[in-house]
Amino acid sequence: SNSEQNLYPLIRRFLDYNNFPPGALLLRRMRTLRNIFLRMTPAERTRHKLESLQKILALFNDRKFVLIGDNTQQDLFIYKIAALENPGVVSHIIIRNVVKRLRSEREEASITAALRQVNTQLIIADDVMGKIDFSVLSEK
Repeated sequence: SNSEQNLYPLIRRFLDYNNFPPGALLLRRMRTLRNIFLRMTPAERTRHKLESLQKILALFNDRKFVLIGDNTQQDLFIYKIAALENPGVVSHIIIRNVVKRLRSEREEASITAALRQVNTQLIIADDVMGKIDFSVLSEK
């Protein structure tokens, strides 16, 4: 997660409630007032998120990952790159549609096909709650 440490209790309850498999939860430090005013550009945020994810995948390269995001930023783009650069490590990419954005069926099919080549399942839905049995992932 790119969330701050103060959200740990909320995130932990969400993960437990939805039967996510056990794993590391790495959160970032709380922002200082100075950091709030020195905002990153969208390109910098995307690069930072991808670099952070690559470090985590390298650190825990013996594990399988489920990457969960939404369509408000560049999560699908970032996660696709991570999955393609680390074949067999990312088992699922789950993207929740938070805002109505049109993505062509052709684009989605292209992304799905590319991910299938590295054994990554893509799930895009308006509501992912209750649709995914995460307990089966802990067996792999």
